[in-house]
Amino acid sequence: MDKPTKEFDAIADKIIEEAGFVNPSIDFTSKVMEKIVVRSASKFVYTPLISKSGWVFIVGIFAISIGLLYLYPMGGASYFSDMKISELPQITNPFANLKLSKTLVMGIGTLTLFLVQIPFLKKLIEKPTAS
Repeated sequence: MDKPTKEFDAIADKIIEEAGFVNPSIDFTSKVMEKIVVRSASKFVYTPLISKSGWVFIVGIFAISIGLLYLYPMGGASYFSDMKISELPQITNPFANLKLSKTLVMGIGTLTLFLVQIPFLKKLIEKPTAS
């Protein structure tokens, strides 16, 4: 061993001898375990994403909207009836003649859903646990 390590060992030995050993009480382990159980039991409290008052507000808006549509139907009137559509430039669909098989469409849809889920799953995995 080199000289600084021997000096540190000697100092550490001297401090340990001066401090002495202290034995914990007999029920030390049980007291610690009781505190751990109490702390872990009260760790998670469920709170809904949308509160009851939020749901009441959403249902109220929906009911009012349905009621207004029932009381004041639009008939045949349209907000766009005054516009002259013939004057607007015609936009053509570039994919009008594209033919895709059902299997390809299902594959593209599945791949899209999979790629959309990756960031959400990554956040869920990397989120630190509450302790």
